[in-house]
Amino acid sequence: MPKLTDDRLTDFLQNSISYLENRISILDTKADILIASVGVILAAFTYTVKEVFLTDTPSSINVWGHVFLGGVLVIFVVIALFLIRTIRPGKGFLAGKAPLEKMKMEKYVMWYTKEFPSSAEEYLALMKSLDTEDIKMNYYRQHFTSLQLVRNKYVLYTKATIWMRVLMVWSFIGLLVLAVLKVRGL
Repeated sequence: MPKLTDDRLTDFLQNSISYLENRISILDTKADILIASVGVILAAFTYTVKEVFLTDTPSSINVWGHVFLGGVLVIFVVIALFLIRTIRPGKGFLAGKAPLEKMKMEKYVMWYTKEFPSSAEEYLALMKSLDTEDIKMNYYRQHFTSLQLVRNKYVLYTKATIWMRVLMVWSFIGLLVLAVLKVRGL
């Protein structure tokens, strides 16, 4: 197979970066929708338990209602944390599979870093100093960074969807148990 020319390689990297940025945007939108959905489930479950099952007198249904409400709240917090980290991944608590690794290079202009020029004059001087190899390295680094970001976002989003299933099962079991207790008059 013939080696790619610089122009073809640049086109490939541009298209790949564009594709990855599109995946990032789609995943962020999905996470936003899932956060709203989980909030609706939490509100609906809380309203249902409060209005249908809880009574003014002490009873086992009140105890179980509070247990299931507490469980839903804890699961909600876990899901929300995973989804927030999906939208804004980073280091530390609930980070993705691996922290973002940086490729060491000078003259990087495709992503804001500490080394980024602080004035328009410094920026223009940097841009004028770029050669073809520097531009290729910028594309390589941007592509590498975008790949890591997409991977970490999907890891976190997958964990959130697993916990979403746990929330659904917990909510279903909770409503079923509370319904049985109410029918039995406990």
